[in-house]
Amino acid sequence: MFAAGCRSLTEIVKEAQTQVVTDHVADYIHGKSVAVDLEYYEDPKYYDTLHRAQQEATYRPASIMSSLMNFGQSGISLIALAGLLVSFHWWVALVLFAATLPGVWLRLKYANQMYDWQRQHTQAERRAYYFHFLLTDGGHAKEIRLFGLGSLFMRWFRDLRRKLRRERLRLSARRSLADLTTQASATVAIFGTLAYVAYQTVQGAITIGDMVHCTRGAFQRAQGALQDIWSSLTALYADNLFLANFSEFLDLKAKLAGPLTPASVPRPITQGILVNHVDFHYPTGERSVLEDINLQILPGQVVALVGENGSGKTSLIKLLCRLYDPISGQITLDGIDLRQFDPMALKG
Repeated sequence: MFAAGCRSLTEIVKEAQTQVVTDHVADYIHGKSVAVDLEYYEDPKYYDTLHRAQQEATYRPASIMSSLMNFGQSGISLIALAGLLVSFHWWVALVLFAATLPGVWLRLKYANQMYDWQRQHTQAERRAYYFHFLLTDGGHAKEIRLFGLGSLFMRWFRDLRRKLRRERLRLSARRSLADLTTQASATVAIFGTLAYVAYQTVQGAITIGDMVHCTRGAFQRAQGALQDIWSSLTALYADNLFLANFSEFLDLKAKLAGPLTPASVPRPITQGILVNHVDFHYPTGERSVLEDINLQILPGQVVALVGENGSGKTSLIKLLCRLYDPISGQITLDGIDLRQFDPMALKG
């Protein structure tokens, strides 16, 4: 009864821990998403980085905690049994250790392959999710029905998912086959050790009771504890690999950083805004959006920007709000370049 209560309490603590860590990581992702410049949202590579961070970071920290706990529990058990195995014969412990190494190497290799595969296929996974979003989001429901796009998007989604599933299963199948081979070799080594123990018993070197105690007790428990330890370590290695995606996202740097000693934003504005020979194009394209733009807006003056689609009206407003900086030229507020202000103070 007591053991059952402890298990229930452990599950509750584990669930609470998982929820707290997941929400905490989500806060980091939200904070970084708000902090990065608008320029990142024009770059497909940013969305790949964000997708990888969202896909893995919400559950990998909880997996790390679980692996650390399993490693600690198995380590304590192995230490308790190691003395008994070494006292029987030192090479028994050595064989037990060596028999698990091929499986460990295989898991590490598979973790690296899965990590590389996921990074290479991020765009395809994101594209499949985009088709899913179009088919299920209410904001696109009218267009999907009016233009009869449902069956087309469904086919594209199925084709993408089928390709991704096939490649991932092929990778898993190769891993399973290799894992079977390493398990077979480990089994041969273990049975060889058991045969030696039986031989020692027949020769009278050890008693039948010692043999049973060694093979069914310490030997099997130590084998299980060692396998759990290696499983925890390889899981930690895999989690660390995929958490690199999260770190990559958090390491994104703001490109519109304010100066070390920002100027004070004038309040009220007395001279107005001056756009002086401004050129601009987006970082992801070389086509000029604005060329040699000159404009003056006096305090209290109402100005309307009129032009065709794509003529640069929205881009000019983005520059005035300092969501981007001009490629050349400058924009001043009361004679002070916008780049001399703290971006947050300017928006406030």
